[in-house]
Amino acid sequence: MNYKNFLTDEQMSKLEENKCFPLVKELSYKYNLSVFHYESNDLYQKDKIKVYMCGEDGLVVNYVSYCRVDKKYEYFSPYVSKSRGRGHEERHTYSSNKLSPLMRTIKENGLCSTDNVLHNMHQKMTYTKDSILKENRVPLIDRTNFDEDEFIALLSYATGGGHGNLNREKCKIFLDKYSERDKIEASNLQTLKDFVHKPFFAIASDDFRHTLVGAFKIKEGLDLDHFSHSNIMQNMEVIIPMSRYKKVEDSPLQGLYPMFKTYFESYPQRHLINGIQPIDNNRYIPELDVFVTAGSCDKYTLPWMFTPC
Repeated sequence: MNYKNFLTDEQMSKLEENKCFPLVKELSYKYNLSVFHYESNDLYQKDKIKVYMCGEDGLVVNYVSYCRVDKKYEYFSPYVSKSRGRGHEERHTYSSNKLSPLMRTIKENGLCSTDNVLHNMHQKMTYTKDSILKENRVPLIDRTNFDEDEFIALLSYATGGGHGNLNREKCKIFLDKYSERDKIEASNLQTLKDFVHKPFFAIASDDFRHTLVGAFKIKEGLDLDHFSHSNIMQNMEVIIPMSRYKKVEDSPLQGLYPMFKTYFESYPQRHLINGIQPIDNNRYIPELDVFVTAGSCDKYTLPWMFTPC
């Protein structure tokens, strides 16, 4: 019930005395969920705590609490909401005076699924191709060296027509630039193939200052011209199951952590999570062979990083 002993014995004793504990125990038994964090921030109900639970993969599933005023068990799902409610919190909160009706609601609405989180990770991976192509920029080709008549003659020449009065040397320099650009694009595509077809880490951080790490690889034969999240889901193999870590140093990234930390300490984008994860635009960092995704960081929305194992 205590995810990787994230909570101390004293914290667990306090949790077991709380009125929401029967709900925690039911969720642990029926859905194999574990507690990894809890907090108290209710000024009116000093004994009310929010208990955050996750699955074996460490992905946040919910928080649960007990409302002493209404005498109700409360279940907050970040990924599923009701059509009505006075605000975000209320629309995502399901409650009942008794456990059995609430557990039935949880089952019927699929509230214990983290599919949306994994969907987000797969979707973020689809930006890898564009980001690698963008970072290894293809040089712009300036056509201003040609006047209108020369450019029309060039197009005629390129499509098999005569070259007219076109300066052949000028034409060769221009077309060589296109040839060079084609080589860069082919190299970028090979970079992507090498990146995803070998084992790579998927890394995420959240507002709990924890790090989630798993290792995956894409099956050979994935058509990179159709690099969609659904295609990735169907072709992704798990090398190291996703898991939550209190300290980055305790994760499979321990060997890479010093390098990441050193690099990002001088990184232009100063907003870092856990010292290694930047809040940035989608981009590829060739120096580290790291792909960084854009995104805010809260308790449920995760920016992702991908790097070879």
